[in-house]
Amino acid sequence: MSARIVDPDIVRLTDQVGAAHGFDLGPALAGAGLSHPLLALPDLRLTAAQACAFLAGARDISGRADLGLIVGAGQTVTSWGVLGLAMLSASSLELAVRTGMTYRALAGALTDIETRVGASGLSLVVRPYPELAPVERFVVEELFASVVGLLRVALGPAIAVRAEFAFAAPQDPALARELFGDGVRHDREVSSLILSRRLLDRPLPTTDPLCHRRMTELLDAQLAARRGVHGLVGQVEDHVRGRLAMVPTMARTAAVLHLSERTLRRRLAEAGTTFQGIVDAVRRERAYVMLINSDASLPAIARACGLGDERSLRRAVQRWFGRSASALRTPDAV
Repeated sequence: MSARIVDPDIVRLTDQVGAAHGFDLGPALAGAGLSHPLLALPDLRLTAAQACAFLAGARDISGRADLGLIVGAGQTVTSWGVLGLAMLSASSLELAVRTGMTYRALAGALTDIETRVGASGLSLVVRPYPELAPVERFVVEELFASVVGLLRVALGPAIAVRAEFAFAAPQDPALARELFGDGVRHDREVSSLILSRRLLDRPLPTTDPLCHRRMTELLDAQLAARRGVHGLVGQVEDHVRGRLAMVPTMARTAAVLHLSERTLRRRLAEAGTTFQGIVDAVRRERAYVMLINSDASLPAIARACGLGDERSLRRAVQRWFGRSASALRTPDAV
């Protein structure tokens, strides 16, 4: 089974908000095999394990068990991008929530979300991806805080929501109460954000039908492009990942996908990547997982990554992560 790949949005946001609060999260980045230059890459994607390692490190460095609340509360409308504008320009809160659900894949989701609708209102039941279970509190609290923050931009600070969490209350519940009011509960069976029917039916003062239509058209185009592009990129990644010890040529990969080499090159360029870029990313993913999660020797890792020898692996690791292979394996020693 291949590693789950996630967008780096939450890592970038956490690093940004952490810096604003005086937290140096550089060691957490390094511990996840990341760096600021790497985060700046527009086509960067991470394994869920990397995201988990960074978030756990960030939590420990900050000393704040409620770091997810801080990061969620620190976001603005611009943090949501086009999706935020589409939600705020909806005709009602219910449409705004449904818009968010429809396009949530574009927001770097790290959770599965189930919508439960009843006579009393709507519940968003959230479960983190299994790989992110060690940072469940962070992932759930960040999501709920950012959603509530966006809703209060539209409806004002006085709106009441109910936030139920499937984990214990923090030692200091002040921030949770500030964000969710008296509607916060802990030690529940599942984590849910609950919006009343009266709240859902409220028209948004920021509604703008023309803006909403234009933003959802942009989101539809982004979603279609992601499905098409990521579909092709994902197929190439899967083909390379399964044959990484002896990387197939671009011509051979194109033939397997029933494309000409020229067409594959063009379509990858449209996706903002290249065949060699994909090979490099898959090698980086494999090297990271083996260095962190196994005791395999460096020559064995080099072979598994399709690199010529240990020296080539060492050079590649330094280029990818800005650290040596030995330092990556023992981050506390740096």
